[in-house]
Amino acid sequence: MNGRFTRLFLAAAAALCLLDGAARAAPSLGLQAVVQPEVRQGLVSLYDADFDKTYTAATDLIRRDPNNPYGELYVSGALWWEAAAEGVTSREAPRLALRFDSHSLAAVQMAKKLFKSPDDARRAEGYFVAGMALGLRGQWLLNNGHFMKAYFAGKKAIRYLKKCVALDPDMHDAYLGLGIFDYQAAVLPGILKFGARLLAKGNAPQGLARIQTTIDHGQFASDQARQFLLTLLILFEKDYPRALTLNDRLLATYPDSPYYRFVRAVLLNDLGRWEESYDAVKALYADLSRDPAALERKHWVTVCGLWGRDCIEARRLERASVWLTRALTHNGKEPAGWKTTLHLHRGLALDMLGRREAALRDFEKLLTLPDAGGAWGIARECRQKACGRDKVWELRLRSLPTELSAPVPGAPLPDLAIGEDDEPEGTAGEPLASSAEGAKSP
Repeated sequence: MNGRFTRLFLAAAAALCLLDGAARAAPSLGLQAVVQPEVRQGLVSLYDADFDKTYTAATDLIRRDPNNPYGELYVSGALWWEAAAEGVTSREAPRLALRFDSHSLAAVQMAKKLFKSPDDARRAEGYFVAGMALGLRGQWLLNNGHFMKAYFAGKKAIRYLKKCVALDPDMHDAYLGLGIFDYQAAVLPGILKFGARLLAKGNAPQGLARIQTTIDHGQFASDQARQFLLTLLILFEKDYPRALTLNDRLLATYPDSPYYRFVRAVLLNDLGRWEESYDAVKALYADLSRDPAALERKHWVTVCGLWGRDCIEARRLERASVWLTRALTHNGKEPAGWKTTLHLHRGLALDMLGRREAALRDFEKLLTLPDAGGAWGIARECRQKACGRDKVWELRLRSLPTELSAPVPGAPLPDLAIGEDDEPEGTAGEPLASSAEGAKSP
């Protein structure tokens, strides 16, 4: 999966989860359920990388109001965020793919029941939910390399979202989905741009304007639009001062999020404020290390969440090794295991860059220090055999919970979540997964 592309659409996932604001005035749709405490707690857990807690809260919301399509949309968005933050494909996390497949398809099917409503507001809600869910499915397909199948889902998503705003011009949240398609088709590199342009002609300024519309006027997706804009400012616009301001706004809402805290440290470093960057990373490590299991589980999402697998590309590794070398020479009070973690990350960076002797020195050194977050085990493994990029990503995948990454008997892994919802409007779709397990949430 292209990490840059993955992170680009990370916010789209959250956009579907952002039902923590005031619900639209349509009580007959059961939208009052979205202001229940499960939603807010699920979002906090989501940005804290406690994904299992988010899924529990989200499924509790569905059980509370099983006929509300926003519940399925909320779960779909949460699962999409998890996959993007983890940087994994369907093949690498098959059970996660099946969960996403089941819930996103359910959102589309439930929303389609509203298409023929005599009430324009209800119809607009139906088109919004179906369009955003299909947009997520399209992005999932595109991230997994299934360009033509993504085209069918994305084409219909755009049409539904346009119908939504035509019926209800005040549904400003829909402009986030339309803005995503506008921007991605204009800026994505290589084959990804080809795939995106199947979905839209591409217009970056219009995409940014539509995203800003959701930020300024959206009823429940404003923060998710901010997250999406943050990603664009960092990866494409390179507007680090504005990105830092936006990230701080999100941190004010989610102060314990390791993702936003680490992004802040990255931005401070990009702005030449190294000491502040160092203090931010050290404080984040100190908080995570209070729970060794959480440190081992979350540090990959924290470090690679912004870029996905691109976090281990050469240019980024070079910059990381410079930062880590300076950090290792820094004096001052340190949390337990801090130096161990710095040596581990520098050793891995150097090994992936082909500087084997320097990497071995880091692995040997950290084995003389107290263990932290499983660093000893990784160092011993990399000491025996060089840890190139593929090996490091394998190590990263080992940290995934088995309930997400374990093989699914009878499910053809390359085909998980790769179908399209292209049946005539108003009819039921077919699940993306071909196995019986794809029809329910594992």
